[in-house]
Amino acid sequence: PNSNAMLLTVFQTQIIELACLVVICIYLLVRFADDGFVPRLFFFPGQKRWRHTLQIWVLVSLLAGNLSGGTKFNPLLRMLILGTFLRSFQRELWTFLKMIPQMILVLSILAVIVVFYAWFGVVIFYDTPEGKESFPSLIEGIWTLWICVTTANYPDVMMPSYNTNRVTAIFWISFMVISYFYCMNLVLSVSLNKYDESIAERSKSRERLSKKLLTEAFTLL
Repeated sequence: PNSNAMLLTVFQTQIIELACLVVICIYLLVRFADDGFVPRLFFFPGQKRWRHTLQIWVLVSLLAGNLSGGTKFNPLLRMLILGTFLRSFQRELWTFLKMIPQMILVLSILAVIVVFYAWFGVVIFYDTPEGKESFPSLIEGIWTLWICVTTANYPDVMMPSYNTNRVTAIFWISFMVISYFYCMNLVLSVSLNKYDESIAERSKSRERLSKKLLTEAFTLL
């Protein structure tokens, strides 16, 4: 599986990680020097403050974890500190967070549909092979139907009941039409519309900033 690549020991990976952390510390020190070693400028209010604060906190956590041997959360912290250096990642993450309020209503509708069909499945498939396998309880039924929304287990999940009674196809087909073909496409459309709005807002923001800077430069001249 590793294509005959050299495997590193835990100690070697810790040494490499510490070397990378030293490089990041030097980079932050250079940025601090660029601000004249003035904390007020280095932690300037806004994105600069939370970004530098988060970077220092993650660095301290990674250093403490490597020195103490507690590296359980290091993979998550590595991704976190990488994200603080990627402006495009921060921009897309902020766009995603702004999508959440508009998607809550659509996801709530999908959740109600899944819960209703799970409850209905527990009732109609009670004491059948389908019920014992996929709907032994409401929670298991919800999990089964959520996987079904992703089409990971469809149509295999419906075959035990379908082989017993062809009428049960109405249950599965109606669920897939409502949840997969309607709700999931609705989620996609809401996400796409919000993303397009975000792109348009970025363009307007850059245009306003450009006009403001040109006006200030003209005033100075």
